[in-house]
Amino acid sequence: MGDFLDHEQDTTLVQKILNQYDYYEKYGYKIFTIDADDLSYEAGNKLFEAWLKTNNII
Repeated sequence: MGDFLDHEQDTTLVQKILNQYDYYEKYGYKIFTIDADDLSYEAGNKLFEAWLKTNNII
């Protein structure tokens, strides 16, 4: 399962980081992949938060 940052979100502040990732027209930037059969919102949120911290966004 991929996690995407879609085109409707303001990406101005992180565009330099996003340029490192593949962009898919219908989905947005694929920022990481999660290998799970069932993923809760909370678990997905923690993974996204870790990605933000790794990239010094928060």
